Parts: sequence; structure tokens; C-alpha cells
Amino acid sequence: MLTILWYQDKRLLQLTSTSIDNSTSSPGLSDSPVSSTWDNVSTWCQRFLNLPDSDLDSLWYERLAEAAESYLDSSFSQISTADNVLLLWQRAIQKDKPSWRCYHGLGRMHHALFRSGDAIAQLKIALKEAEREEATPKPEPKDIADLHLLLGLYTYNAGDMQDSLQHYLIASKSEDADQARQGQLGHLKACLGLFDVEALRQSLESTLSQENGQDKMVDILRMIARDP
Repeated sequence: MLTILWYQDKRLLQLTSTSIDNSTSSPGLSDSPVSSTWDNVSTWCQRFLNLPDSDLDSLWYERLAEAAESYLDSSFSQISTADNVLLLWQRAIQKDKPSWRCYHGLGRMHHALFRSGDAIAQLKIALKEAEREEATPKPEPKDIADLHLLLGLYTYNAGDMQDSLQHYLIASKSEDADQARQGQLGHLKACLGLFDVEALRQSLESTLSQENGQDKMVDILRMIARDP
């Protein structure tokens, strides 16, 4: 419901910044330097839905963070910064029973701010939470593979080739063809980074032994050639 409200009319972002006095900011945001625009969006939606403060739970701030993040690369980017979004994800985590998606989002924002150690730590928590039997929302296999791909990338960039190798290896077994190719590419790069000839040989043999293995290998080699 919260997401629908501000996606129905993007002018809400402009209206709330002038129609709501900052002194009536929503609980939980007034004590942090979050952009007043998103503070106002939260307050406007709370009033529109006639919600008590007690209903502003982790999911509320999760949706707020998702909306703010969606504007980072849009024409409204001036109202969203990675710092603002990160603070919203942190607020979601501080509430009771945050979902694994909150740690996922927080990890992405730490990475956007070049904090690789924090990004990896948060994504590992996200993966751990997502793999729990009682995880909410229940992740799809593609969600788990996506977490492994991000962890593979972040640990690779941080120079931890061994950890990167393991995450990419798991992602390479995804049932999603695109994820599997990305995992295979990352696995090969991590093998090269480790100068592990045996692991590289096994990776190549595994790809070639699959159905249409030669075509898949050609695709991977093309991806390597285009990879910066």
C-alpha cells in the first residue's frame, strides 16, 4: 500500500516537501539526518492511511528505503542519495523482525558508498537470514543465487579470491541461465586471481561436460573478453 501511494503520482515527492512542516516529521526519522523529503513522504503516507505510530514497523521503513533507492538513478536523484537510503535501511533493521531483504539493501548501499567490509558483512547476514526455514518473505532460489553473486563480486573486489570462488561456484549452479553464466564467469575470474590451475581446469571441464558445453564456454569467454 505504501509503495502504491507514492508510485501513483511522483509529484507527491514535491508536494510533501512544501505541504508538511518539518516539525511534524515521522517518528524514527527526526533523530537522524535523513532527507526531509523522505521524512515528509513517510508522514504524508502515515496520515493518509490514518496509521498510529506503532504501525511504523520494519516493513514500513523497508518500503520507504526501496522507494528512495529507486530514485537514485532517476530524474528525481537530487532527493535521494546513498547515505539517505542507507539510513532508511538501518532504521528498518532497528525495528522488530526485519526481513533478510533489509540486510540485502543495507549491504548494497554500503557497497555504493565504497565500504566493502560493511557491504560483505551485511550481505552475509542477509544470506544467513534468507536460508532460515522461517525466513520472511520466503526467498526464491533466484534470490539466494543473487546474494551469492553479489557476495562473489564484493569479495572479489576486496581481494578475497577464496571466498569469492565459493560464492560464484554456488551461483554457477543456479537454474536461471543468466545467473549460471555470471557465476561461471566469476568462478573463472576468481580461479585466475588465485592462480589455481587445478580449480581452473575443473571449472572448464565442468562447463564443457554440460549440454551445449562448447557454446556455453564460448559465451563465457566472450564475457571475459568484454569484462573490464
